[in-house]
Amino acid sequence: MSSDFPSDPVLTVTKARGSVITLEDGRTLIDGATRNAILGLSPTLIQLGIESQAARLPHSFDDVLVAAPATKLLGRLNTLLPNKRASLAPNGRLAFDTALAMAKKAHPGEIAAFEGGAFAGDGAPLPLPLPRDDESATDLIAALQSRAAKLAAVVIEPLVQLTPGVPFHSEETLARVREITFKCGVPLIADERFSGFGRLGVMYAHQAAAIDPDMVVLGEMLTGGTLSLGAVLASNQFALDTGWGSIDTLTAAAANSFLDLWARENRLLAANEIGKKLATELGKCLKLPTVKDIRVRGACGVIELSTAPDAAALKRQLRMDGALVAVSGTAVMLTPALTIVTKELHTLAGAVFKVLKTLQ
Repeated sequence: MSSDFPSDPVLTVTKARGSVITLEDGRTLIDGATRNAILGLSPTLIQLGIESQAARLPHSFDDVLVAAPATKLLGRLNTLLPNKRASLAPNGRLAFDTALAMAKKAHPGEIAAFEGGAFAGDGAPLPLPLPRDDESATDLIAALQSRAAKLAAVVIEPLVQLTPGVPFHSEETLARVREITFKCGVPLIADERFSGFGRLGVMYAHQAAAIDPDMVVLGEMLTGGTLSLGAVLASNQFALDTGWGSIDTLTAAAANSFLDLWARENRLLAANEIGKKLATELGKCLKLPTVKDIRVRGACGVIELSTAPDAAALKRQLRMDGALVAVSGTAVMLTPALTIVTKELHTLAGAVFKVLKTLQ
């Protein structure tokens, strides 16, 4: 480890391309913590799309005037999922808020979310048990039946929950959630701002369980992480009369370019190949005394530690060895871009193993 690496968490980035981040002092990091740059940092096609649009028409409009890239984008988003209409939002958080507002407009009441899951809305949602087995399924049915008339919607992060420890759940659990919410007459919102566009090895995580949520929320992944954007894909009974929201022309151009880039290769195959490599690379950590478990789903790998580390200190150590990863509670989480190459993934996982080996 390099002892002269700055301890200050603010590091100046001068260049980022693919999965490599270059710092002002010339040192580099392998990006294993990307959430939105699913196709890598600074993808050329998206940059060119933004530059081309800026040269033609950089302005956005109000009222009845909508720039052509926004019209094109909304039309494309309307085809992403069957029987869903898209509504745009300035960012992923506001898209989530829009979904909650849609639900409350159709069914005034409370929002419920599952224990152990993240919730980006205001206030504390009604906590629900995840139906991992028959007993917890019975508990969920009872909870929903007792409050169904007072609930506007149930929110779930499908398959992977972004809370401390980063718990996973199975397709069977997700299918139970949909079956029970449907029978109880409570709308289901799938928060796919993290899990959408192949992160977990399927286009959208809810599709792994072959379910149809009432609403699906997407975030900045829609622009490859270059500019802020969010969207709600909603069934007709929840969809807004207009889907424009507040959409910037250059952002729409970036999103159209992202969708073009996405379609060029088999991204789901890439995600699952990365998953196989992550399972092999991270599996080496199981021999370390501080490691409790390894979980991998698509291009998302989690190393669960026996006890929660000092997250700031651990991330600093990892950066010293050239790895940028997330630490959440007892979990060290790797979420590389789907374009990461084998050598970079090996370097990233090797740095993680080296640093975790030093933990007591």
